[in-house]
Amino acid sequence: MALEKQRLLPAERANLVAYLDGELNEAESRAIATKLSLSVSARRELEALEKTWELLDHLPRPQAPPDFASRTLSNAKQLALCGNRLFSVADLAARRLVRVLVLLLSSLLTIGLAYAVARWVWPDPSARLVRQLSLAEHLDEYVDIGSFAFLKDLDDSPEFSDQVSLLSSEKNWGDFDTNERRLRTMPREERLALSHNLDRFNLLETTEQSSAQEIDSRLAQLDSADRTRYLSLLRSYRLWLHVLPGQKQQELKAARGDKRLKLIAQFREEDRQQHKKRTELLREQITLINPLFLFEAGRLLKVWFHELDPGEKAKFDKTPGLELKRIRELARVRSSSGDEGLTAEEWDQIRRHVFQSGVFKKQWDSLKAPKKALAKHQAEARYFFNNEPPPVAPKKLLQFELALPNWFRENLAPLPPEAARWRLTVLYRLVFPAPGEMPDPPAPERPATAPATSKRTPNSPSPSRGSDSAPPPF
Repeated sequence: MALEKQRLLPAERANLVAYLDGELNEAESRAIATKLSLSVSARRELEALEKTWELLDHLPRPQAPPDFASRTLSNAKQLALCGNRLFSVADLAARRLVRVLVLLLSSLLTIGLAYAVARWVWPDPSARLVRQLSLAEHLDEYVDIGSFAFLKDLDDSPEFSDQVSLLSSEKNWGDFDTNERRLRTMPREERLALSHNLDRFNLLETTEQSSAQEIDSRLAQLDSADRTRYLSLLRSYRLWLHVLPGQKQQELKAARGDKRLKLIAQFREEDRQQHKKRTELLREQITLINPLFLFEAGRLLKVWFHELDPGEKAKFDKTPGLELKRIRELARVRSSSGDEGLTAEEWDQIRRHVFQSGVFKKQWDSLKAPKKALAKHQAEARYFFNNEPPPVAPKKLLQFELALPNWFRENLAPLPPEAARWRLTVLYRLVFPAPGEMPDPPAPERPATAPATSKRTPNSPSPSRGSDSAPPPF
């Protein structure tokens, strides 16, 4: 439940009148004030109570009847006549009241002693949770890492170094009052989960309990930056560990010291290789469903960015559906390598790289002509996968994407973000080979503040025309 929707507890609601009259002690008054400051529902209950008291002032005041004084005097005379009898009744009632009070006091004393003994035998779980809040929050991470010595060794190793977070960890460590305030603002479900973690801590073996307490105390002694790094490492290791198959998890938990670090490095390298294979397969699949070769798309975009002026580009919008056909015709006219698909030079360049292992060449020789067209897409994808282009700054990549013509943008629309980003990077480096970059867009013109005083700047030189030869490797 959100903090602003928490309602007052029955005990707090019963103390509202005393809180308004200033009759509560400081601790109770501060607790209700904190609840009122954090919860909109509690403040509404307080306002409703105040309005109820205000409405009482508007009620009509009752008037005494005319014979009220005479009846009061007559009743007083009757009471005086039977005073002796009432005195005896009052004496009997007083004796009974004394006996009841004695029994009540003895009962309260017994209950108080029993409560004190119970608190001594079974400590308050809330107080324990306040004292060991950080242990309850990170118990699973402490158990997975095993010891602070191994945590330090893992921090010194290159594994997980790229996953360190800079988020502040101050909320995980605080004094008793700070932890108490944090718990008071937590949802009930989260407090119950943390309390359950402490119950699980009690069921651990003595060595595991000692290791977890040591890690928690050592982290408490670190400064904020080191503690943040260690906590991030704990989270990253736990998330990675529980993605592994069960057999590998058991191997890691059974290993110790350097052997455990070697297993981690081995498993991490296997993960990287599998990720590389999945990425390569994804790029091949994306390339197969795209009608344009990357080399061909690079040639067409070179013509668009380097050969056409704004007026020629504007004419393409007047013939929707024919843009790709027209830009291909322009590429044939303005470039000797403007044929559709791959040129002979580009295909030879891909074959020299892809057919080196011999595996793909055997597959290629066994294919028939219709399937070889798809295999060309696959070979080109492998070529660019193993010849990654130089990185492109995100700002430049966004500028390049925004400047793409409409006739080409539809080829990127169905792609997932990762595949589209990779394809854009390859095309950017085909159009603007490293170390060159796409020119920055012109700054917007500002209105003149004085008449005819500014000098006219010369036009920037037009970009050089692209080479007629096939684009070289990155």
